[in-house]
Amino acid sequence: MSPILSEILLSGCMINSTIRHRTHLVQSFSVVFLYWFYVFSELVLRSEHSGPVHSLI
Repeated sequence: MSPILSEILLSGCMINSTIRHRTHLVQSFSVVFLYWFYVFSELVLRSEHSGPVHSLI
């Protein structure tokens, strides 16, 4: 009974560390996504502001 119990505890710890690792990955990806979204929105806003000027030139 003891080996089965230790196996269950070990697999629980491994699943826990995997979930922690995945949340860290998701967090870093969300930071990168937010940064690129900010950069892209800045580029779109600048192109909208300078759009009519470029069409006149």
